[in-house]
Amino acid sequence: MIPIAEHIWDMKYRLKDAGGTPVDKSVSDTWRRVSEALAAGESDSGQWSEKFANSLKHFHFLPAGRIFAGIKMVAVAIELRQPPGEESGYLAARSLELRRAAIDRGVLLRPLGNVLYAMPPACTSAAQAQTIGMVLRE
Repeated sequence: MIPIAEHIWDMKYRLKDAGGTPVDKSVSDTWRRVSEALAAGESDSGQWSEKFANSLKHFHFLPAGRIFAGIKMVAVAIELRQPPGEESGYLAARSLELRRAAIDRGVLLRPLGNVLYAMPPACTSAAQAQTIGMVLRE
């Protein structure tokens, strides 16, 4: 890889831990990480992971930088079960109330219908993840 390409990969696409230490040791590690994440939802994920990895390796498919940087994010969601007669849907009052309460506790939850979800980045510390989980449980 030419030096400028390696520099851009290192700066924008290479997964690093919260301390800045590289998790991806090579571009091949990045392709593997991304292809496994893309294939995770498929029933035959091994086969799809291989197909995605080949497409990435040969530059037939290249997701945007945000996809590479955030591919190891974990989404956490809770479904709200509205009592009979209470409004439900995209901007239901209960969803917005719970979102506001979470923000007051330092956690950003996003309502999507009757689901509140959090998508903390890969650099989220264990303590921050525990706080998010605690707020969701409450």
